[in-house]
Amino acid sequence: MTALLTGAIQTSYALDRLRTLAQLHRGDDPIALAQINDALDLLSTAKAALIQDADVAAALQPPEPKR
Repeated sequence: MTALLTGAIQTSYALDRLRTLAQLHRGDDPIALAQINDALDLLSTAKAALIQDADVAAALQPPEPKR
């Protein structure tokens, strides 16, 4: 589960960097911007899947033993 959450956090950082890149090059090559937007969509989907998988993994873990 930790690896899934780490992946989600790393994906968030990548999304932030790509958004910044898109803002800095807003008036540049439209094909490059379209590719950046495609990458943003893909990473957003991957992040959502990682979070969902982490939620499922957490739900499947056995309960903590009582002390």
